[in-house]
Amino acid sequence: MFANNPDDTPVNVCSAIVAQGLCCGCGMCAGVCPSQYLGVQFNMYGELSPRPQPESVCSGCGLCLRVCPMSEPSPPTDRIAAELAPQWGQVSPDAVLGFHLRYLVGYSAADGHRANGASGGMGTWVLETLLAKGLVNAVAAVGPGVIPETGAICGYRWCRTAADARACAKSAYYPAELSRIIQYIRSHEGRYAVTALPCAVRALRLAMRAVKCLRERIAFIVGLTCGYGMSAFAAEYVCADAGGNPWQLHEITFRIKQNQTPSARVSLIRCVSGQRTDGEHVSLQRSDEAFGKAGGNRWFTRRACDYCDDAFAELADVCLMDAWLPAYLRDVRGNTVVVVRHSAVGALLDEAVAKRDITLADVTRDEAVRSQSPLLWFKRRLIVERIRSARKAHAPLPTLRTDLYRDDLSPLEAAYARVLMHMRDASPRAWLDSGKDPVAFRRRLRAPSLAAGLLRKLIRKGCRSCSE
Repeated sequence: MFANNPDDTPVNVCSAIVAQGLCCGCGMCAGVCPSQYLGVQFNMYGELSPRPQPESVCSGCGLCLRVCPMSEPSPPTDRIAAELAPQWGQVSPDAVLGFHLRYLVGYSAADGHRANGASGGMGTWVLETLLAKGLVNAVAAVGPGVIPETGAICGYRWCRTAADARACAKSAYYPAELSRIIQYIRSHEGRYAVTALPCAVRALRLAMRAVKCLRERIAFIVGLTCGYGMSAFAAEYVCADAGGNPWQLHEITFRIKQNQTPSARVSLIRCVSGQRTDGEHVSLQRSDEAFGKAGGNRWFTRRACDYCDDAFAELADVCLMDAWLPAYLRDVRGNTVVVVRHSAVGALLDEAVAKRDITLADVTRDEAVRSQSPLLWFKRRLIVERIRSARKAHAPLPTLRTDLYRDDLSPLEAAYARVLMHMRDASPRAWLDSGKDPVAFRRRLRAPSLAAGLLRKLIRKGCRSCSE
């Protein structure tokens, strides 16, 4: 049992995590809550967060804190990974990529996987293969369609067929939470796979440590790399910038591939908004326009993301990511870097390569790391200034692996990190205060956006000078 709050109410994630700005919105707490005290809803800033349910009482059991990936008492990621290593196979440790068997790059040759999926379509191939081989009864993945419990326009759903998996093929840069999925697994025997970002992967492993039926029923975790999570406001901003109605956004589809784009980094985003009865507005916009600007400036991101140092879903059985490497960027069809941890996944890949169902080649450790270098700069380097600023402000922090971070930031990098933190905090309120008008919104953030752009140029110039 955890100690009570000063007002004698039980300590739970609402008081210890959400109120401190550390919630990542994974929904695991609500999924395991034995008294059904917690539910997940959007807050006023477009973020999914747990909140008390009407006519329910917190028992004070503390289970929600034990499964929370941002809870300070929880064990660090590398300790959990070391516990998993024996069941994965002959894995080797790595301070950046986590434990691994192999690093691979390539794509699925199955019809439609590559064209309709993110990067090389390997995520769809993995899910379909787990289902086809009977290794799992169902796969939980994020796909389009309104989630009634939260009103989200996409979210987790069960895939039981190849068609279901293909419907969840594209990336979804939109809040998604696991509570309904976890509640289902707890009440239904079977073997399941779950796709998840690093924070949710960590939550899954913590929950599997704490809840026996989850440990027995979750057979595979498929991880996806992530730099930061974005609120629903990011989707609204993209919609509004393309001329749509952000107040009535019904659908958003990311990663639509086009042969005309200059590189694999650039794709299209489709938004559908407006009154269904009066005619909907459908827009297409390049991903390097409004969405790219929002991501580059860390608009609409959560504070919790500032303290996540796991880029490669280190606790997942396999991790998939875009091959952002010079040799692959010009191939707009997309390629996937695969970090294999579980030997069973490695065997499936080897079998498929032999049958020419997929095309994969080995890559070096440095190439795998380099494929996500901007993400790692944010997660493993700029994190130093974010931690320093939090400690200076006496703000709470989650479990951190400070031995992984080099405390040698340049003054320019430190200043850049502080500007990004400012925009992270200011952007949600600016979006609301601007009436969700993208022009008025950008005007409110013009000064820090210009400062961030200048600092980026100076940092890049300094990096080039050092390498010459």
